[in-house]
Amino acid sequence: MNPIGDQAFDPDTSTKKRIYTKKKFKHHGEKVKKVCLHSKEPWMLTSLYNGNAQLFNYETQTLEKTFEVSKDRLRSGLFIENRNWAVFTGDDKKIRAFNYNTQEKIFEIEEHSDFVRDLLYIEKLDTLVSCSDDHSIITFKIQARSLQKINHLKEHKHFVMCVAGNPKESQVFASASLDGTLKLWNVNSTNSHMTLSGHKSGVNCVAFFSGDRALLLSGGDDKSVILWNYQVKI
Repeated sequence: MNPIGDQAFDPDTSTKKRIYTKKKFKHHGEKVKKVCLHSKEPWMLTSLYNGNAQLFNYETQTLEKTFEVSKDRLRSGLFIENRNWAVFTGDDKKIRAFNYNTQEKIFEIEEHSDFVRDLLYIEKLDTLVSCSDDHSIITFKIQARSLQKINHLKEHKHFVMCVAGNPKESQVFASASLDGTLKLWNVNSTNSHMTLSGHKSGVNCVAFFSGDRALLLSGGDDKSVILWNYQVKI
């Protein structure tokens, strides 16, 4: 599978344009490793390098809650809105869920053997996906107060940095790895359905296009962004 066009896009050579924002929000404190927005409330969730997470109201620009999640660094955090949960993970290899209204800890599990880099929640399937420096991806079915492991996917040869869901096909997600590849997966399968090779070094991030076309965007340590056209039935 080849990228669209003859060359990958290099951000360093692109025309720079100023983006005007309606509101400006400044955070002062620890390094912010992940941010997430609530779809109904004016809330922003930040996962911090010091192991804490913070919930801000971006309309009033006030800090509403602080979650003392871990003594180690956080890497990812997200809302699971239909359960009123905020879920976090990071360098202590654990995945933790809190009720973001009461701040009660719902569960704490450890399934990976190295740092956990990213989380993905697939709402239509009530499924959580995690990826790790142990080169693996784990899919979980969400229970009332816990997670049930479904599949442990071990095809990547280096750290798995990012997982992203397909907005058009809820059962499909993608992974990006420092082995230089992207893979497309079906939640219900134990094997990937496609491997995309085009980056010259590690791949850090991946995102699906939400429109009608089957497009995938990736960025890597080779300083390039590649737009992929994946035409395959998964």
